[in-house]
Amino acid sequence: MAVTTVTRTWSSESGTFSKELSSDDLGSADHIEMYDVLVDDPANDNAYTVKADSSVVQIGEQLGSLFLWCTNVAATRESPVLFKVVVTYKSMPGDPSIDNPLTQPAIVKWKTVKANGEIDEDVNGTVIATPNGEPVTGITRPFSDLAATISQPFASFSPSSFYTFMDKVNSDSFLGWAPGTAKVDDIAADPNSFEISGSTVNYYDVTVTVLFRKPIRTTAAKAWYNRRVLKGFLITDGNGDIVHATDENKEFVTSPTFLAEDGTEVTKDNAVWVEDQIFASVAFSGMGFSF
Repeated sequence: MAVTTVTRTWSSESGTFSKELSSDDLGSADHIEMYDVLVDDPANDNAYTVKADSSVVQIGEQLGSLFLWCTNVAATRESPVLFKVVVTYKSMPGDPSIDNPLTQPAIVKWKTVKANGEIDEDVNGTVIATPNGEPVTGITRPFSDLAATISQPFASFSPSSFYTFMDKVNSDSFLGWAPGTAKVDDIAADPNSFEISGSTVNYYDVTVTVLFRKPIRTTAAKAWYNRRVLKGFLITDGNGDIVHATDENKEFVTSPTFLAEDGTEVTKDNAVWVEDQIFASVAFSGMGFSF
């Protein structure tokens, strides 16, 4: 007992647009579509079988991106296996930009977000080290990022989109910031609804928090890269072998030593900085916010 085929019959489409000759009437519109629906169990299938099938337009469903919602589905049996289904859509009365939350643009609120992090360089970019050239660890400082909380109603929300954007960096310009400077920090989608002609239209209030980082001694594209001084306990010796670094007494060092890109030991004045990409990038325009 099921629907097997749903075919839209284009010749039956119609639409009306009306407004009374009165300043109090804000006008309205409706749209009608007709479908041929085939079922496979004539003895048990009926209009309710047709209406309940997910392949048939459901009450409250939006007509594409238009501000029209399904308010009526009428199924009439034409033969044992064929139903004619008439779907009626209606608009909200008046200016949809005022009455329809789904036409509202995004609202952006700004704030600062602070977090403590360990550092291995001073404010001038000089490596923090002991007088004997050993790296110093455990020094922290507060870091401040600018955060934008962006909210907008959407007709639908796909939970899988969380993985598309969460903890990703922008590959496109976003809110005036260059690619690489923004990172999605939080995503929330709260269900909501409104009434139209006695039908309930469901939607989601989507809120995304995006952090913006000013690049420090790097390019904008690498603002969210992890920047660190190259150091370790193992070094490449003169023979090309990897060995444990030793001090002037030929004892193994107990703290990391500075390294060149080839793994050989260098002094703090010749310390090498490396930048690691730790976040993937994606076009933030794909989130669909309207600014």
